[in-house]
Order: sequence, then structure tokens, then C-alpha cells
Amino acid sequence: MAVMMVNLYTHWLKRWFSWMVETIKRNENTQGFEALPRRWVVERTFGWFGRYRRLSKDYEYLPSSSETMLYIVMINRDATTFNSESFKSVFHLNFDFSNIPSETTIDNYAPEVQKTTWALTPGGAINFLAFVGLYIVIPEFILFQPRARLHILKQQRRKITLIAAGLLLCFLVFPPLLTGLGTVIKIANLLPHDILKMALFYSLSLLACVRFSQPKLISLIVLFNSLIMMKAYPWDKYVLPLVVVFWYLKSVGFKEQFRLFKQQDIALVKENERHWSTNP
Repeated sequence: MAVMMVNLYTHWLKRWFSWMVETIKRNENTQGFEALPRRWVVERTFGWFGRYRRLSKDYEYLPSSSETMLYIVMINRDATTFNSESFKSVFHLNFDFSNIPSETTIDNYAPEVQKTTWALTPGGAINFLAFVGLYIVIPEFILFQPRARLHILKQQRRKITLIAAGLLLCFLVFPPLLTGLGTVIKIANLLPHDILKMALFYSLSLLACVRFSQPKLISLIVLFNSLIMMKAYPWDKYVLPLVVVFWYLKSVGFKEQFRLFKQQDIALVKENERHWSTNP
């Protein structure tokens, strides 16, 4: 029965993979130790497994867990010992690795803010707020009761004026970056003068500051992401995770519990929403 199973296995390997299976047997006339061809490879592999704690004993409850650990061990060994020469010898391929850029060359293309640990560009936070204004604030204003929101904004003129003055001061000290990637940068590059480009960034970032001026959970998330963008290259794709989270919370009707503003402001917002929902 065992011989038949071996023959079936050999035939299957030859048919599907074109592999030839050779059984290595010990010479019966030899006394003592004898190194058999390729038999040591199996014992060496078992020795590798034994050097990992999870495989040194049969700790796992399920065989599938042990199999997974075997995969992890072999991936770890391949990742730490594999190089270009072994790649050529295993796959019989000839690749030229001399044209791969060195770490110094790659570092030359990195943004200046990422070359040192403590370098920061506060203007990157302004860029991120402009991205938030384009991808979150404007669509939300258009889709969700714009007349009610305009009525609320008219009652908060003093607050908006203070926010605009503070943002203008930040613009003068830390202007936004006019270089970068994404839709906002492309729109800004279409404008003929830098003053118009600055006005575009100022308008979009002001929308974001007004929308997320109240200390809520989503406002803290926007603030945290803005601080992170002080260390990143201006690219509006970095705002996409925030956009997904915001619109998901909006779709499920998530009510923010982290509120610090006054209760009369809450009542005012609810009253306006109720008024404009009944009188569109």
C-alpha cells in the first residue's frame, strides 16, 4: 500500500509539475555514518524550525496553526537571507541591480521637511484645511439644508470675524505651500497671480475653520490631521481617510457626544433645523 501511494505521488508530481522524485537509500554495506545526497536538507530545515520558540515544541492546538507558523518562519528566513545572487541561482534569471538608486539618491528626492526629524512646515496645515474645505465643507453645505446653515452663520458673524482674523494672521506668518499635488494645487496653478492663489487657499481653509470651530470629536480629528500635515508633502490624497470617516459618520447619523459649547447654542441649532425642515 505504501509503495502504491509513493508511485501515485511520483506520477502526480511528474504530470503537473514535471518534477522527478528520487528516493535516496542508505547503502546496506556501509558501516557507521554516511552522508546521503540531499537528505541533510530536510534535517537542516527541521533544525531551522527548532530555533523558533513556537516551533520548538508542539504548542499549537490546531494543525492549521502549526502550518501558519511554518509559513511565517520560512518567510522570515527568506526575507533575512535572500539576496540577488541567490535569486539568480534559484530562478536562473539574470537581473541587473546596479541601476537601483542608492539611499542617498532617494533622499535627494524626499521633501525637505522629511529629511530631518524636527523640521516642520506650518503652512502644510493650511493646505490640509483647504483640502478639508473642498472635499468636506462645501459638499456638506450643498447637500444638507444650505438655507438653514446660512441662517445660523448670519447669527454668528462676530465669531466668524474672529476666526477670519486669526486665520489671516496665520497666513501672514505661515503662508500655505503653493507646490504640491492634487486637485486644489492644479486649480491654484490655473490662477495667474500668487495673490489669487493665496485667496483660494484662504477661502477654503476659512470654510474648514468655521465648520469645525466647535470643540467636537470630528473637530479634534481635523486638528490632529492638520498637525500631522506639517510633516508631510502637500497632497490632497492625504485627506481622503478623513473624508471617508466623516461621510460614514454622517451616513449612519452619528451624534457627537463630545460637546463643550453652551446649551443655548445647541438649542439654537436645533430650533433652526426644525424651522427649515418644516418650512423648506
